[in-house]
Amino acid sequence: AARGRCWLSRILQARRRASAGGPTYMLIADKHRLENQTKVKLLAIRETELELYVQNCRQVGFVAAIIGGLAYFSFLYTKRDYYQEAHWFARVLYVTGLTCTMSLALTIVLATTTIAMLGPGLALRGPDGSMNTAVDGILLEFELASRLFSRCVQAVSPPPLPWLLHSSSHRPPLAALSHRSSVLR
Repeated sequence: AARGRCWLSRILQARRRASAGGPTYMLIADKHRLENQTKVKLLAIRETELELYVQNCRQVGFVAAIIGGLAYFSFLYTKRDYYQEAHWFARVLYVTGLTCTMSLALTIVLATTTIAMLGPGLALRGPDGSMNTAVDGILLEFELASRLFSRCVQAVSPPPLPWLLHSSSHRPPLAALSHRSSVLR
């Protein structure tokens, strides 16, 4: 009987110790659970940011590809009579502007495609904390692509200027359009 009480007293002592430390263990478990929930919510927010930046990169790349294609096909107009008869400075400005526009557009397409392809891969397959690194890196690269895009839009502006301001015997395109619209009335 003495031996049975000894065994029983050990169980009771273990229960007392567990109940004495129980609330602290529960607080620690709740703390870890809250930390994990917070990490999951922050990760979901960063994932939404990642999707937004990747979608923006795709949109900017798409528009840059269209602008680059238009610049490429604008070289066809160098064979027209009004280009051949234009002042040498107007021809140089036209070709230089189109070349700058095409090269900037291709640079933007390459950059945004690379961002859209490699950014999510780094976020998903990288080590712990790589989502933050990927989103911050995508944001920096997207800012660079946006600046290049503004330069591309600026470069596409000068080529049509010589024809809009053309003062030879040929009518400038805008004047011809306004003349046609007044005749139609």
